[in-house]
Amino acid sequence: MDEEDFTKFYQPKMDRSVSNVGVRCSGAVNLFAFQAFLDKYLGEEDTAKDFLRIKGVLEIAGSDSKYVVQCVHMVRTTGFSENWEEGQPRENRIIFIGRGMQGRRQCLTADFESCMVTPLCFSLGDEVRVQVHDESECLENDHGNHEGHSLGHSHEHTHHCGQTAWREGVVVRHWDEKNAYRVKLLDETEVLVPMDDRRLIRGIQDSDPAGHSAH
Repeated sequence: MDEEDFTKFYQPKMDRSVSNVGVRCSGAVNLFAFQAFLDKYLGEEDTAKDFLRIKGVLEIAGSDSKYVVQCVHMVRTTGFSENWEEGQPRENRIIFIGRGMQGRRQCLTADFESCMVTPLCFSLGDEVRVQVHDESECLENDHGNHEGHSLGHSHEHTHHCGQTAWREGVVVRHWDEKNAYRVKLLDETEVLVPMDDRRLIRGIQDSDPAGHSAH
């Protein structure tokens, strides 16, 4: 459903505070950025109660499948469906239906568009520094070993797992498991970096958050 469909569906006798905002755009969406976007608007009941429904079909970076979104207040149903057909335009379409949506139009549009993928900063083979959790406390054991190496992670999870530190490594793959980067660290551990974000990945010569230069 887009805004035109909504005007046909919506009846004036219904709650007049209910409006909608629709966004259409081309280009791949970063899955992890979009999940953070939903967290922002649906993560707290005070905000989520205004969102009667969110519906959308998105193109996710690193996937050839359509990503279907259906949310009602804080309840989210998201997942991948069939593949995009060959030659089919991969247009993102999402609509927000609820109370006060028109007043949120600018923020919703800008926040959604900020989830769009831009050209990655680092090429394959580039030396980088990534912020990782202490792998002795938190490995992605649900994936097990991948090509002989343990798979760690650089992003924050819902559970709390140890300390973080900046570690040096080399970019070995782009858009792996829908993550922007796979990086092999100096100890051969491989980590996934979900977004091209300086809080997670930096050039080898960049300073760290404490202002120290990379060694």
